[in-house]
Amino acid sequence: MLLRRLSDLKSDLVKTCREREGQVKTSPYLFFWRKGNKTYVIDGNELTGPVSEKRLELWLNNMPHFSQIILITMGFFTQDAYKAVLGNRRRRERIILTSLGLRDYMDIEPQPKVLNVSKAKELYSALEDALGRYGIRPSPVTCSRCRDKAIAFCETCSKLLCKRHLISCPLCRIVLCHPDTASNCFSQHRCQQ
Repeated sequence: MLLRRLSDLKSDLVKTCREREGQVKTSPYLFFWRKGNKTYVIDGNELTGPVSEKRLELWLNNMPHFSQIILITMGFFTQDAYKAVLGNRRRRERIILTSLGLRDYMDIEPQPKVLNVSKAKELYSALEDALGRYGIRPSPVTCSRCRDKAIAFCETCSKLLCKRHLISCPLCRIVLCHPDTASNCFSQHRCQQ
């Protein structure tokens, strides 16, 4: 089965979340779910191609505060969009970025990716189930230095980093490439204090 539009996921998400005893509501977003005192939302972007930091900021500015936000696009998120989420602790804890990776409208071979360092995983597992029905399994956004899951980015060179390839400055706490990576980001760093 081929996923042609993100709105096709809505019926699968409704079914999955009703099985998980959540309250599904209609909204202007792709999907809205309330469970207990927490509110979750999935919003979709049907366009293919890049979602840059500027487009991501416009997207997020139109959303009120939710317990968890999953943004899914038919296109792909750029490196600076990932930085906008990873560089902000509040966003990192509640926003998950999922992309199908289509470069243009003629592209039919999805290359799905997910940036998920959030602690709230309940709604994302429902999205994974819905995408799985279409044969889509997003792989994690990976470190620029290896194939492990990216959890941060270097403040000096802007590379995405996993737990093994990052180090925090002991004085100002910013994240940098680990000196063992043959990078000189740590030695070039000068604290802002």
